[in-house]
Amino acid sequence: MVVLFATAMMSTSAAGCAITPTLGHKTAAVTTGPQAQSSTTTVVQTPLPITTMAAACVTDWTGGPVAAQLDQLLLTLKDVPNGYNTTGPETSNSSPPEFDGVVPMSVPIAYITFTMGNATTGPSSGIVEALDQTPSPQEAAGLLSRVNAVLAECRNGEEKTVDLPGSVPNLVATVSNLGSSIQSLLTATVVTSKGPVLLKVSWFSQSLTSGSPTNAGLPPLPSPTVMGSVMDAALAHIPD
Repeated sequence: MVVLFATAMMSTSAAGCAITPTLGHKTAAVTTGPQAQSSTTTVVQTPLPITTMAAACVTDWTGGPVAAQLDQLLLTLKDVPNGYNTTGPETSNSSPPEFDGVVPMSVPIAYITFTMGNATTGPSSGIVEALDQTPSPQEAAGLLSRVNAVLAECRNGEEKTVDLPGSVPNLVATVSNLGSSIQSLLTATVVTSKGPVLLKVSWFSQSLTSGSPTNAGLPPLPSPTVMGSVMDAALAHIPD
């Protein structure tokens, strides 16, 4: 399944960050050793290190090998509000959710998409869950810290954070307005870890048929209470 909102997000540079211009070559003066008549100054081209923005600010596509053995850890229709549909866990990583360019491509991934409405004919909304099985809890916690650091670096001022109630403390969703004249798009994202598993759940509301920077006419994102309930279910599927 191709996740439409993930494709759209890639075109917005992962949170709207601009790419830092690459440094060009600067000239450096190099003086040769003493000569019989005079010193000669020769100008040479000295390449300097290339400096760019974090890779995730350009594109946040990341997808390791899809691992069917992780499917049992994913959300099901029983865990999400009524009205969503799904074709079940994805079997290929042709358009996977993102971990902001941080997770190595070798780390196994499982993901599932729930949708409501039809994005090609009008507004639609959905939930995308992804989880990565890392070698250890320490590895998952380290990757979580790196994901959060990239998210902080790439923020463009259009985000806000929302505390989620529920049985798991300190869960925060980052809500982003990615609307433009081409499309309308609202997202809310939670990234956390449990044991060796890195978990990301994203909610989206979008319209590919009309654009609005203010996202006029879009279905609202779920309330913090509803998002917190989904996160409780997602984390409950992952063993302690």
